[in-house]
Amino acid sequence: NKQSKNDVDKKKVDYTKSAAKEAVHYDQKSAITYNRKLAYSSSRWKTIQNKLNYFTNSKLDTDGVPGGLTADSIYQFQSNNSMDKLDGKLGPNTRRILGI
Repeated sequence: NKQSKNDVDKKKVDYTKSAAKEAVHYDQKSAITYNRKLAYSSSRWKTIQNKLNYFTNSKLDTDGVPGGLTADSIYQFQSNNSMDKLDGKLGPNTRRILGI
């Protein structure tokens, strides 16, 4: 049974959508809001971003701004460390394990 090129392309698109959907398991906007409410200085966020780069190899710009990529890296750090809460937020347990 020969598949048409269209069927193959559709499967690739479906797989890609599925993979992208599975890659995001948290509310990034909520994480950004939470992290910004910590009201850390830019210098402190740069230190946090440097630690995240070290532990997750995420290659974040160390700009001192807790945005979406920082939240993604926090999520990755939480996942890598098999933490109970995977939410992209720099909560007390994440800070403790990260050494902040």
